This record gives sequence, C-alpha cells and structure tokens, in this order.
Amino acid sequence: MTTVVNPRLAAYCRAVGIAPTAEAVRERDGNYAEFIVWVNQRMQAWQKAKGINRYPLGRDEDADFTAFWEKAAEGGAS
Repeated sequence: MTTVVNPRLAAYCRAVGIAPTAEAVRERDGNYAEFIVWVNQRMQAWQKAKGINRYPLGRDEDADFTAFWEKAAEGGAS
C-alpha cells in the first residue's frame, strides 16, 4: 500500500472514512474525480469566507486554506 503524503488528500481520506492510501482512494472513487470535486467545493467555500476571488494563492493564504481543509476533514465529506 502506498501511504498518502499529500496532506490535503490525507484530509479527504479522513473525511470520507478511508485509509490514507492511494489504493483506498482508487478503490472508493475509481479515480481521483471525487477528491477533485471535494477540493473544488472546499476552495469555493474558503474563498467566499475570505473574500478572495483569485488563484493561485499566496504562501500565507495557502497555509490558511490548509487549516480550513483540515477542519473540513474533521466535519466529514459533506
């Protein structure tokens, strides 16, 4: 098994209740499409909350988004 080292993919795994492995993501989703949708939903919510209307993010914004991402993982995959 290949353990996920990307912290955002690992957060997604926690949110959907699967092991943090590439194999578990592929087994659940068939590919990374659900992860990409999940990413987009969180990015839109974060940008709206922060009043940010651009991408890419600056270093400080990226750190803040990662913290937001971690909190989203605690709340599940909604």
